[in-house]
Amino acid sequence: MQKVLGGHYAYIAAKSEVDTQMTRQCGLATIDEKFLHMQYAFGMPNNSPYTDIFSLKILKILESGLMNIWERKWWARQKLCYEATWDQRKVINLMDVQSAFYLIGIGIVLAILVFCLEWICFKIIQTRKKPQPVNSQTAEISTLPV
Repeated sequence: MQKVLGGHYAYIAAKSEVDTQMTRQCGLATIDEKFLHMQYAFGMPNNSPYTDIFSLKILKILESGLMNIWERKWWARQKLCYEATWDQRKVINLMDVQSAFYLIGIGIVLAILVFCLEWICFKIIQTRKKPQPVNSQTAEISTLPV
């Protein structure tokens, strides 16, 4: 770790160990890419009577959330180095939010199309409901001199 802190060296280890080192030394950083995906395993002899018991207990620990509780309690907490996180900020530009503008534009176009369709339907219904011509009998009665 001293060589890493001195510069020009990298440290490869399990994530939990690296996280612990990062909380002690705020100048350390990790890469985003994960490589050498390894899983830990416990070796047991073939046909061991303890295999099923051990598997069930480990499964119960994972399903009950006990592993998360242990991790929060015993593993190092990240984000203790607040000044290190300020160096990782990124400026938001138009390309980062362009999908929001596309959605707004599509919404406006759809709203205009629906408005035009409703207006056309309204006009068609209005032209079909024209006032009926006045009946000839009513016209004669209203034109009679009194």
